[in-house]
Amino acid sequence: MRTRLALVSALTLFLSLLPAVEASSEVATSTEGVRVLRLPDSELGAAVAINDSGWVAMNTSVWRGIGYPVDLWPELAALDPGAGSLSVIDLDSTGEVIGTYRNVSDRSFAWTDASGMQGLGSRTVTAVDGDIVGYTTGLSFVGRPGAFVSIPDPLGQQFVATGVGGGLVLGNGRTWDGSAYVDLQGNGVGYDINASGVIAGTIGDGAGGIEAAYWPSRSAAPVRLGFLGTDTMSHAAAINDDGWIVGWSGTSQAESDKRAFLWRPGFGVEDLGFFPGDSWAEAFDINNAGVIVGKSGYAPVMWDFNGTFVMDYPPEVEPFGPLSVPAGSLLSEPITINDQEGHPYTATWTGLPSGADWDGSNLTWQTAPADEGSSYAISLTVTQDSEPLNTITVDTSITVGAPAPTLASIGNRAIESGSILAFTASGTPGTPGNGLFWSIEAPTVS
Repeated sequence: MRTRLALVSALTLFLSLLPAVEASSEVATSTEGVRVLRLPDSELGAAVAINDSGWVAMNTSVWRGIGYPVDLWPELAALDPGAGSLSVIDLDSTGEVIGTYRNVSDRSFAWTDASGMQGLGSRTVTAVDGDIVGYTTGLSFVGRPGAFVSIPDPLGQQFVATGVGGGLVLGNGRTWDGSAYVDLQGNGVGYDINASGVIAGTIGDGAGGIEAAYWPSRSAAPVRLGFLGTDTMSHAAAINDDGWIVGWSGTSQAESDKRAFLWRPGFGVEDLGFFPGDSWAEAFDINNAGVIVGKSGYAPVMWDFNGTFVMDYPPEVEPFGPLSVPAGSLLSEPITINDQEGHPYTATWTGLPSGADWDGSNLTWQTAPADEGSSYAISLTVTQDSEPLNTITVDTSITVGAPAPTLASIGNRAIESGSILAFTASGTPGTPGNGLFWSIEAPTVS
């Protein structure tokens, strides 16, 4: 269950050219009737891999199936301050994530929740399934960090490792078992392999055309999957242990021509559809629960084909702050917190000034004249009671300004039609010695 290196590299390169997409956490029905979910806190990019625990690799982060994604940028920046162009490539059943980045040359990393970030040097990684595979100049490699083994290439064809699993390394037209190559029949490239040794990939026609296929074994003839509708190209990206295969079908290899598909034994190629409002999509991986990840338009999505994935989005806090209040006045700020599933949550403040009050929906504080000029860095942390990973923290501030001026009462005024309304207004500056600026709104006539 893995993904495409070429896609992610291109995505990173052209990300700045894409139109802005509003971040969303949404559940909808695709244009083909499949439950489709926009992944939380993701504006652009693709979900490139999913494991059986529901962990998803996407963009520069890994989402652990609940709460907000874990952004890998801070850990990579700490490991290599010159890092740029981070792309997450794949993750395996243990939750190990691999990816690439640039610092003068192409470099790679591996990350786990327990061990954090580990640099893998000047090499390009392409897949992980216990072992990590990838390539350097002239040779591919397989193994674990610190013990990578170069894969011999006696034919000088620059074998490029594209997948790994079941003791095999997959590559351009060949498979490697640690001691010998076996060529894939049909001018094909394997990208993924399941527990039964079935390989999913793509057959080329030698003239730029491609078709999704699978090989029942590394020495078997390929089985072509065909296309959606009148499409003329297709590509298989991943296969699960039930033999379900996902990828894309289209009239060309241009992103705007692609449609995500699922192929199941006995059912053929099925259109997964787009997220409502989108016009193209691509699937990159599938786990053994039949949950598929990819992108629809420019946003990472998940197709829940069986309708069994339980999405638990984190609470959301509507934007507020920074806050300001005149000394001696009452600060009253309504705070809106939402949980899409209606789960209970706990909201906790830190840094509030003495005397401030929070009733669960409104922050209030009666300031004193002596508070003028003071400021407070405050934070609101909202945690879903049933799931600590579903946590969001909002940092903002309170600043206390000069006291508000006092206006002497004017009261209601009554005049005859056609007469001139005249009255004297007076007030007192909030801070002695300050001047007053006067303005008046047009009166309401009744």
